[in-house]
Amino acid sequence: MLAPESDPSPHDSSLLLCLPDDVFATVSRYLIPREVFNLSLCCKSLYALATSEKVWLTQCDIIGIVSTKDLVEWRECVSSYKSLCRFLSSVKPLIGIWVQQNPELGNLVYVMPGFVSVVACRIIPQEIVSSGSVQDDSILWSPVFEIVCDFDGSCMFFLHGREEKGIDCVYHGSVKRVNRFCNLLLLEVESLKQDNNEALVPFSKLGFWDRRKLLEVTTSSSQVRLEVPNYANERLFPRSRDDYVNFQKDLVLLKERREFLIQVTQMYKLGCIQIENEENSQEEEVGSIQLEVNEVRKSHDYSKALSFPPSNENGHTQCISRKCLGGYFWGGFKHILGRSSSIGDCVVNVDQQHNRIAGKTDDRSSCSIDVSIGNVDKQHSTNAGTNENRSSSTMDGSVISIDQQHNTTAGTRKDDLMLRSSHETKHDKLQDFLKSSDALRLTFKALTANLSSFRGWPNMNKNWFALYKMPLQVPKVDQVYAGLWGGTFGSPHEKSSQDKPRKALFFLLLSYSESNGQQFLIGTKILEGTCYAMHPNGSAMFTVNINEPSSDPFPCKTDRDSLSMNNIEHAFMGEGIACGYGFKYPGSKPGSLFVFQNGHLAFVWKESRQFLTLQRINLQELLKKGKKISSLPPVDNFSYLMKSCLNVFTS
Repeated sequence: MLAPESDPSPHDSSLLLCLPDDVFATVSRYLIPREVFNLSLCCKSLYALATSEKVWLTQCDIIGIVSTKDLVEWRECVSSYKSLCRFLSSVKPLIGIWVQQNPELGNLVYVMPGFVSVVACRIIPQEIVSSGSVQDDSILWSPVFEIVCDFDGSCMFFLHGREEKGIDCVYHGSVKRVNRFCNLLLLEVESLKQDNNEALVPFSKLGFWDRRKLLEVTTSSSQVRLEVPNYANERLFPRSRDDYVNFQKDLVLLKERREFLIQVTQMYKLGCIQIENEENSQEEEVGSIQLEVNEVRKSHDYSKALSFPPSNENGHTQCISRKCLGGYFWGGFKHILGRSSSIGDCVVNVDQQHNRIAGKTDDRSSCSIDVSIGNVDKQHSTNAGTNENRSSSTMDGSVISIDQQHNTTAGTRKDDLMLRSSHETKHDKLQDFLKSSDALRLTFKALTANLSSFRGWPNMNKNWFALYKMPLQVPKVDQVYAGLWGGTFGSPHEKSSQDKPRKALFFLLLSYSESNGQQFLIGTKILEGTCYAMHPNGSAMFTVNINEPSSDPFPCKTDRDSLSMNNIEHAFMGEGIACGYGFKYPGSKPGSLFVFQNGHLAFVWKESRQFLTLQRINLQELLKKGKKISSLPPVDNFSYLMKSCLNVFTS
């Protein structure tokens, strides 16, 4: 690697300077952006050569997120190709498939290029016409978040969500440095402090309900929320270039939309929610949230009050005082926000308790963790009467390791006292978090976590507003079937027809695994288009032994549309999913995977003779032809944590 300290000799420098721009741009393909930047610092003579537009266009092209034609169009919106390369390098690790296991039917998020941006799209569980028309169908999707490239190449984060009145909004926030090998996306609230000498309480140290309340309050602020005109929300990325007329129209609208987001964000300085001391606050700033802070009393009587300005129909704002945080403890004190809140009208229920105890259960049971993140794979449970109900999380730079929480069973007075003590500890942390803050800001983090997994499906912490990256194996010579596949249940011989009944769409990630010298192909389900999930996401729809050919005959039909045995290239023995011990523990039955000459796959259960027909899909192209629908409310839209086997996104 070239370094600024190692100044090249005049002879070496003159040789480089003699190269034409095109030739040097070709040579720069063997360099990474850091090396090109270091080369520009070596001497004045090399500065102009290493900072040329052609060189940085080459660097942008090497990153490989978008085509060269797209790069030329994106360049019109930024200051230079060097700035564009800075943005592309930052967001490249985000491109791919991200998942959350709750609900079981619809937390598949795909991050793809937009227009001078990247867009996260949730694939909605749905039905399509038939097994042979996955590429032709218009699939449903909804936006989750987008990261827009500013003029200087910096990142601007916008969370998507729907208000109670059905209005689609975006919520501005900051983007922390994206780790190069990130596999965990977190939605958090960042505590800002002018005095950097004072240690801040990490958002990750707060309890689940405290974190949720801070997120809900932050996204309800007019300093974060932005209503985007309907015409500007229709498309977040252009359609395929094959549709040239619509593609050009999309570019015009997307340029206007991007300029609107940047101008409004800069004009109203969106992003930060100011916190001021009540003593020093002479007047309130219209259009911002004021979290007024008084001195912390020794008797735990914290007097930090909460108020925020709802927008009325005339566009004016007003501030409504909230209960002080001093009464935040479990023993009969009030909380900041209730479970049900009307964000648009700023109506808040302050009487909600954090958890139900002594024989009562909470429908929203997502505040307990069933599976650990980190090196702990085994679930622990505690008996009634124990005095530990804590969760611990540690962060080391951009690497996070979250230990498993323990579930408790209430029913005794001792348990009641234990819960009170646990909640008081969490509330103290919330007081410290707010007390040490000058401002709050919605924050997006992309971290590298020590995740355990089972058959390629990550074990997830159910109490974090997080998305987990699914590793996508690239097809190789000895792993030709790896990658993303989509299809339905039904014979591969069926012809597409609008008259035929629609069938549930399935997405499977096919990956290879070795065990005892045998190579297995595993089809992991990541999307199920039924109204009620039959099996959880992460289930292996089939497991096939690549080293064991199948001698089972293909159950051909007798009509003229059926395929003959000559169209089958390979057949492998395996097992397919079946009803077993319950939703979380399905059984399996024997079957075979057939590979056809046209590249399609079909797994056939031997007993029932059912077909699961699959074809390789390009999810990015499918989304470009898809149909956008409204999002969920902002906090739930990032990762819906309520346990549900129903299709909550289209019901």
